[in-house]
Amino acid sequence: MARGIYVSAMTPSSGKTTVALGLADALSGETRRLGFFRPVHDGQHPQDDAVLELMRTTFGLADSRCRGGVPAAHAQDLLASGRRDELESAAVSGYAQLLRECDVVIVDCAAPLGPDVAGAQFDLDVRMAGNLDCPMVAVIGARDTGRPEDVLTTVAVTRAELDRAGCDVYAVVVDGVRPEHLEHVTGAAAGDRGDPPLYALPEPLTAGAPTGSPQCDGAVTAARAAWAEHVNGGELADRLDLPRPVRRTPVRFLHELVESARAQRKHIVLPEGEDPRVLRAAQIIHRRDFCDLTVLGDPEHIAALARSEAVDLDFDAPGLNLIDVRQHAEPRERYAREYMRLRAHKGVTREQALERMADGSYFGTMMVQLGDADGMVSGAAHTTANTIRPALEFVKTREGVRIVSSVFFMLLADRVLVYGDCAVNPEPDERQLADIALASAQTARQFGVEPRVAMLSYSTGGSGSGAGVERVRAATELVRAASPDLAVEGPIQYDAAVSASIAGSKLPGSAVAGRASVFVFPDLNAGNITYKAVQQSAGAVAVGPVLQGLRKPVNDLSRGCTVDDIVNTVAVTAVQAQNL
Repeated sequence: MARGIYVSAMTPSSGKTTVALGLADALSGETRRLGFFRPVHDGQHPQDDAVLELMRTTFGLADSRCRGGVPAAHAQDLLASGRRDELESAAVSGYAQLLRECDVVIVDCAAPLGPDVAGAQFDLDVRMAGNLDCPMVAVIGARDTGRPEDVLTTVAVTRAELDRAGCDVYAVVVDGVRPEHLEHVTGAAAGDRGDPPLYALPEPLTAGAPTGSPQCDGAVTAARAAWAEHVNGGELADRLDLPRPVRRTPVRFLHELVESARAQRKHIVLPEGEDPRVLRAAQIIHRRDFCDLTVLGDPEHIAALARSEAVDLDFDAPGLNLIDVRQHAEPRERYAREYMRLRAHKGVTREQALERMADGSYFGTMMVQLGDADGMVSGAAHTTANTIRPALEFVKTREGVRIVSSVFFMLLADRVLVYGDCAVNPEPDERQLADIALASAQTARQFGVEPRVAMLSYSTGGSGSGAGVERVRAATELVRAASPDLAVEGPIQYDAAVSASIAGSKLPGSAVAGRASVFVFPDLNAGNITYKAVQQSAGAVAVGPVLQGLRKPVNDLSRGCTVDDIVNTVAVTAVQAQNL
């Protein structure tokens, strides 16, 4: 079911305020707490926005249930400077706050952003609706259109554009249709395509009268009366309860990730404090305040680097620490003693242990091992082996897990896929493949992805043979034996795993084919090539690699990682720590 409806103007002077008022009438009631949200609002403050004020006064909405997001002027600056994700993140955050207070939220499309970005208005609304996971009510103004045929042409073009954009359309409303054409417009459109429904209103809401004035009150009364007469409010309300697929855009997934980390605060250590990307990430994480941080490195070097990079970090602030591993004798000595104990079977001496603990990766991993931190993120300036080796030496794998593996969260336009293993194991055997599948399914579930596991091969079902196919087939049977309730299919080709039509011909009746969410590659070669191809050619956001199977969370970064990659990986690590 939907919890929000996004009202978007498809044409200038569309009369969407009439639609917002009518929807509010249809959806408000004793069992539904109504909310209203404008992702981009007029004026400097939400109180300056006439539409917000109109909804607040008309329906008696408290400020907590009638909110604005970002001022239009600031939104223009963000779009002009290429910071659209920042605007969209602010909208998702504001909408999430409303959902805590409301049963259903009407989202009024972004305020007009001016002629310089007018061409981006439609794209912005489509992206906003997707990020908020709201079906859209498309509003078309017909005041300047005389013939009903022209109205129907506009409706058809609008529907085609929304289809191409992948929009989930709740309804189409045409406002300002001449009274003598109302029946013709609604009848022709319904006969041509009845779902989603189309409604036609005879008059738009009169604009410009001050909120609360007799002129405004009269216009509101007339608009609500026209809606009640010409729109089936019960039908619209019932459509809220229809089943619909959940859309998880990259912006929404990353917002949920940070909120999950914030809900149960953890402490993460970053050993590479002398890398400017790490310092910038630490600044962002501290500002967003979703976990505590310890940064390792030389204080003088870090202070000079922060000044040169214009990074503002106060290591005396709560939740932000700086440790020089070579100068802090007490923890280094304590960590060395524990390392000697854990590696006694290797004959490690005190001098060797102290030298190991002068290495940020070893020091940070021992912080996690002894509970002085809950997780570690490293690898921006070091190899994967440098990050993982200390964890393999003394953190070890969880009980019943034979190997450490990894996944990437692949954030597509409307969903999240999980790819494993794309970073650690070059040529896993059937038991290791089964371990990777089971661990990847568990990781997927932990981050809100319902696991439907595709064990990938160059063959689907019994269509092919060969050592590689048989290895995947055997691994699939091991997964089924270990977790009978897990939806798993293999061997299966990638196209049959993601395409319902191809699945219908290659593997009909499968619970996974055509709708897989977790993809287990037969080897590192295939996995690494595929994730990079999807990332670079399909524009997917890749979050990872996320290591799985360790007793405590330690995660690796690519040496080519961005600041955002570091922030996201820290949030992932904090969430992993909540469940260990």
